[in-house]
Amino acid sequence: MSDVWIDDIRTFPHERRLAGNLVTWKASLEEIKKMFGPCDRVDGVKGGTFFNCRNGMAIGIDPDESGAFVQLRLKPR
Repeated sequence: MSDVWIDDIRTFPHERRLAGNLVTWKASLEEIKKMFGPCDRVDGVKGGTFFNCRNGMAIGIDPDESGAFVQLRLKPR
């Protein structure tokens, strides 16, 4: 099994849909966490702020937490 990555939903050119949920390019971190959560922050990772969600989704945002980019990663269970 492979991971599925979207490096930045702000610039990804295709529709992003998971389990019937449309993830818009302008979705806030809180909206995304609500959609895939509950999500727990992962401490000690350099280069960004990361969350692991109970449904298998991992969310990454820029280090300053401004939301300039939002990375999604769906990991195999």
